[in-house]
Amino acid sequence: MKNIKENYLLFTLSTASLLFTTTIANANITREISVSPYLGADAQIRNINYPHDFGGNVYKKNHPQVNAFGGLSFNNYFSIEGGYELTPVKTNTVAIGAGQNLFGNPVGPLFPPVLLTSKFQVKDWNVNMLGFLPLTEDCHLQLVGGAGFARTKLFQSTYMVSDRISPVVPFTYTRTFIAKKGLLRLTGGLQHMVSESYGVRILTNWINTSRFKKITSKESATDQIMIKNSWNYGVGLFVKF
Repeated sequence: MKNIKENYLLFTLSTASLLFTTTIANANITREISVSPYLGADAQIRNINYPHDFGGNVYKKNHPQVNAFGGLSFNNYFSIEGGYELTPVKTNTVAIGAGQNLFGNPVGPLFPPVLLTSKFQVKDWNVNMLGFLPLTEDCHLQLVGGAGFARTKLFQSTYMVSDRISPVVPFTYTRTFIAKKGLLRLTGGLQHMVSESYGVRILTNWINTSRFKKITSKESATDQIMIKNSWNYGVGLFVKF
C-alpha cells in the first residue's frame, strides 16, 4: 500500500511539473524570443533518508552541497538549464553493538560494541527544463517549476575506527557502497530579478533516489543499503548576460 501511494505521488508530481513547464512554454512560444545565457550557484542542503536497518542508523540525513549551474533563457517564461552538484565528503561516527541491525543484517550477541565511521558523497550532472510564471507585471518575481534528469554517482563507505568502545575486537570491518544511475528531478520555487542582470532564487528539488533500490557493498554480498527519495533545498544567485 505504501508503494502504491508513493508511486501515485510520483506520478502526480511529475505530471504537475511537466504540465506547468510545457503550458508556460507553449502559452508564450509566440512571444518575442530573446536568448540570454546565465550562470550561477546554489548553496543547498541535500536531505537523503534510509530505512533504519539499511543505513539509517549509520549515515547522516542532511548534507551541505553546492550546485553550479548555467543555462539559456529564451524569454521571461522558459529556460533550459544544466548543473553540477557536489556534496563534499563528510564523516559520521556511530556506536553499533549486539541487538542492532547493520546494513540489513542482525548483529549477533557476540559482536562487541564498536565505533563505526562513515563517509558520504554525492556527485551529479543534471539537465532541467524550467517554466516561469510571473507574479508581478514587470516579471521580476516569478514562480518556478520544472522537470529534469540527473546522472548521479553515490559513494558511501563505513569502517571501524581505532577508538573502540570494546577493548578487544578480533577483526577489521570495512563496507563500501558505490552506484550510478539516471534519476528524475522535479523543481519548484521562487525567483526574483533584483536588476536586469542579477537575480536570486529559492528552489526545492525532489529526486527519485529510490531508483537505486538496494546497493550491495563491494566487500560483502549480504550487506546492503536502501535509499528513499530525497530532497534538495537551496538558495542561489545568478547573472544574465
